[in-house]
Amino acid sequence: MTSYLGKFKDAIRMHTMQTIVKPLGVNWVSISFPCFQENLISTEIFCSGEKTRDIPTDDELISIIREVHSLGLRVLLQPSIIETLSGESNHDIDFRNNESAWESWFNSYTQNMLHYARLAQQENVEIISIGGEAPHIAIRTKNWLKLIPQIREVYQGKLTYAAFSYKAEEIQYWDQLDYIGWNVYQGLCAKENQSMDETKAMWKILLVRMGKLSKKWDRKIIISEIGLYPQKNLLCDGWFAPPGPVILDVDYQAQVYQAALESVMDKPFLQGIFWYGLSPNSAKGGMGDLDFTPIGKPAEEVLRKYYGGEPGRTIIAFPEGIADESTPLWMYHQGAPDVNVFPLGSDTSGTLIYDLAYSDPEHGAVIRISPRPEMVGIGFWQRGVDPKNYDWLEFEVRVEGKIEPNLVVYLEEWRPTESPNTLAARSFMTGNLMDENWHLVRIPITALNPGMETIESIVFLTSWPGDPRSATYFLDNIRLVKAVK
Repeated sequence: MTSYLGKFKDAIRMHTMQTIVKPLGVNWVSISFPCFQENLISTEIFCSGEKTRDIPTDDELISIIREVHSLGLRVLLQPSIIETLSGESNHDIDFRNNESAWESWFNSYTQNMLHYARLAQQENVEIISIGGEAPHIAIRTKNWLKLIPQIREVYQGKLTYAAFSYKAEEIQYWDQLDYIGWNVYQGLCAKENQSMDETKAMWKILLVRMGKLSKKWDRKIIISEIGLYPQKNLLCDGWFAPPGPVILDVDYQAQVYQAALESVMDKPFLQGIFWYGLSPNSAKGGMGDLDFTPIGKPAEEVLRKYYGGEPGRTIIAFPEGIADESTPLWMYHQGAPDVNVFPLGSDTSGTLIYDLAYSDPEHGAVIRISPRPEMVGIGFWQRGVDPKNYDWLEFEVRVEGKIEPNLVVYLEEWRPTESPNTLAARSFMTGNLMDENWHLVRIPITALNPGMETIESIVFLTSWPGDPRSATYFLDNIRLVKAVK
């Protein structure tokens, strides 16, 4: 089983399902997507895309459900309140003793859940998670006891609730659901830098709790979410990355995957496990990627081993080949831009955040982009470029900074009909940006925005509000190139 989260308007999604997800050996896919409320005191829930692009339309949702089913896989549908539009976590949604507010909130939530229950019934979805985490909401027993029968009236499949590890035992309506959902993001850490044996010892403690809860309610347990950034010591921090320098460690992620699978296999009270969170974009992942996905990392091979998947594949995040030097479209080289340049952001004095002719000791004149606390970057504008004429976006980059950087790249159309794929440059480069040397980056055009008819601009984002990984970036030799066939 695996978890599946990401953009729903993705032209290569089916390719990802066929070539990456199913070959892992999984038999279920969790389709997770957010619903929202304006802020912590709002009682209106919306699960439509009018206020945010993160919510799939019904047509998009139906399309992906049918794609999953066409591959012989089953579906766990997980609509849930993840955060408010003002940025607060679902952990903080709590109307306390305001029963009127609770009633209004659940009335709105009920209407949305019944909508998705009808859709799930229409599409033969096997399981719905009626809620996720949100600890104060999860223990509102009387409200859930009112909602669950209404869902059962329109949906004949199975139901669960994806509870936080520390809250699962407090929920008092498991007998009204078909499975106990347990999100494992806490309870596996005894100390920093613990060994795999020590992690497995923590799993033994957690599994005793799960076994007791399963016996109490006579319900099997689904580990409805489990996942880990490929970074050191995150077992002690659950979902959140610890403060300070980010230390990429894909082997640590794989170790946690292996400890989990060795621990849970053959437990009679466990129904299955969903790993968070794969992207519909097959180009995402890789040995330099800091996100949850196991794809392109040692954790992928752990999944293949334990799920009996197909033999491992070689994921080439950095495209090999020779560039055709007769047909490149230059954006910047030899110390000057070749097309129009536009800034993204400026400091409070209005000063541009980049220098187009900074003197680098190795490359000569290059682009220098300074760190800022707001969203900043640089874009290159060239109207009407046909993406079919090129295979890669290619450039060289150097970074100064002690924190793992996060340079993001994307292409834009003049009037985009959907948000573009934003890809981390570190997944498509040679070497590690932390060494402060120059590195070559090659990103396949099809990975950046599959199906795009024309390219109007190329954008590099170096920082955005609240991102602790701001650094000073140096860019050179930016171009679109075609490979020699």
